[in-house]
Amino acid sequence: MLRDEWGFKGFVLTDYFGGYGYQNGDQEIRNGNDSMLATTKITNHITDKSATSVKAMRTAAHNILYTAANSWQYADGEPKVDTPIWKTAMYVAWGVTAVLVIALEALAIKRYMDRKKAKAEISA
Repeated sequence: MLRDEWGFKGFVLTDYFGGYGYQNGDQEIRNGNDSMLATTKITNHITDKSATSVKAMRTAAHNILYTAANSWQYADGEPKVDTPIWKTAMYVAWGVTAVLVIALEALAIKRYMDRKKAKAEISA
């Protein structure tokens, strides 16, 4: 359905293979699945004993490589994304706020040092 009716060209991956026995790798690859995620040492090997199994594996390998070769990594490099104007305005506002905070902090320190110096001169 995914490939035939909807025209999907890409890589189909199961979310998780837990080795519980209800997933069969040979059946999955023959039904259009290309890969199975697994986190266990128990694997569900697909053998090359039959020609149809080899054909299904070749199709799965083709789908995986097709997806990788047609991704942005190989096409034109990283996709071009325009930064929305509101984000640019926020970056400018953050920058201006940071500069103001630093300037006010420097001014507060300078005034404190001037008062401390004046107090030292008066008491001396």
